[in-house]
Amino acid sequence: MFQLVFLATSSFLVIEGSIAAFWPNWTRRKMADLQDVPDKTLGFVGIFFIIVGGVLAGITEGILQIAFLTIVLEGSLYGLFPVVMKRAMRYGSKASKAVVKVWGETALGIGAAGLAIFL
Repeated sequence: MFQLVFLATSSFLVIEGSIAAFWPNWTRRKMADLQDVPDKTLGFVGIFFIIVGGVLAGITEGILQIAFLTIVLEGSLYGLFPVVMKRAMRYGSKASKAVVKVWGETALGIGAAGLAIFL
């Protein structure tokens, strides 16, 4: 189980890091757009991701299970900490393109290193 969670976390970092590193302007725009979403709505969607991802991770195996655990991880961030996530995104949306790109490259590197450990 530890390997699955570790691989899901690494996959999450690779996916989010790639988006931020290769499309920093789009990332900043989406972080700014999420400021308009109410905290309760963001929390509800996060809890929904946790439930659906958990059920689907329980009935699948292999790479699909890792993908669904990645959805659970994303849901736990938004479902359990919507205020913290919105605050982080508020700072990210005001950051320069270069800063967002560096954050993305850092997350991509950490995630790739994590995937290299187990693959």
